Amino acid sequence: MPVNIKLDNIEYLWNDTNWIDLRNYMIPPDIIIQKLNRELAKIDIDYTNLSFDDLKRMASNFKDSNNFQKAQEVIDYALSKTPGDPAILSILCSLLRKKGKPGEALEKTTNSNYPNGSLLTSRAAAMCDLERWEDAKKEVGRALAITNANNQKQEAFNVVKRIKENAPHLYEN
Repeated sequence: MPVNIKLDNIEYLWNDTNWIDLRNYMIPPDIIIQKLNRELAKIDIDYTNLSFDDLKRMASNFKDSNNFQKAQEVIDYALSKTPGDPAILSILCSLLRKKGKPGEALEKTTNSNYPNGSLLTSRAAAMCDLERWEDAKKEVGRALAITNANNQKQEAFNVVKRIKENAPHLYEN
């Protein structure tokens, strides 16, 4: 759902992934992106005609571009339509961790109906943030047991590496 915003007489495009300066088609500097995100937060977006995949993509892209308000808005809408969905809860967990709230991330993602590898990995990372190494090891182990996608396995192995670096005794025989 592309959105154009004019800021300081310069037109920018949100293309669902990045902000683009329409003068030169480059990604603007972070300070401009922060201003654009604040402007975008004021715009009401109609999510009703979007597919669930579109909602996941939008929430993730908003999170990745540090537009936390819009990411939360999309997540809340998606969860109102599909409560407990593990894909959306995974994005929520990642968002809350990015905001420095790993405890809240765990609290809000505990009761997923069918946890997937991505959600379990994100929860394990939140446990690492809280230095709950044993819990993180168990959670990432569950993630690796059910994950098939290579990119999800790599994320899980990154969490394992973090655990090994901070609590090597958990991997000794």
